[in-house]
Amino acid sequence: MLSCSHAWSNKSAQESIVYGDGVNLRSGPHSGSGGCSIIGQLQAGERLYAHCWDTGTAVNDDQAWWHVRRQSNNQNGWVSNWYTAFQTNNGSHC
Repeated sequence: MLSCSHAWSNKSAQESIVYGDGVNLRSGPHSGSGGCSIIGQLQAGERLYAHCWDTGTAVNDDQAWWHVRRQSNNQNGWVSNWYTAFQTNNGSHC
């Protein structure tokens, strides 16, 4: 079973927008069957602030997931790197 309880801290100063409409914001870095709960949906162009990244369920061969804060309402959650322009080599691992 996949764990949705991942520790995180606000280590990264990156900002990005979302690429794609209806991108799921999750309680942890796992999607699909047995994945973490969907806690929100992100829209194309929505601004996100990165806290840190961790590995999770691959989305199009990309296993990086970011713990983020939404600019619009300050909601925190996890989003697949595939839908952002965040760069793991410039960000901190959770």
